[in-house]
Amino acid sequence: MWQGRGVAWALMSPRVPTSDFVRITRMVRRTLAKAQADGFRRIEASVDCEFENGHRWVKALGFERESLLQKFSPEGRDHIGYVRLA
Repeated sequence: MWQGRGVAWALMSPRVPTSDFVRITRMVRRTLAKAQADGFRRIEASVDCEFENGHRWVKALGFERESLLQKFSPEGRDHIGYVRLA
């Protein structure tokens, strides 16, 4: 990566209680806002094409769909690339 560009990633378990997930989402929003205030103009994320909850979450965090990333995961699964621009 170069100055002003970053990657956001998370590994989430379906067993995370809703109350913890809300707290995690708030923390991630604050972290993303601080990163952008500190000069990150572009923050990227990717979500497995079949992980619908992941797509909803990154959109709720302010990311916009950018591209199809073919054979992107170690297992060769396709992902959707998202970006959050400052």
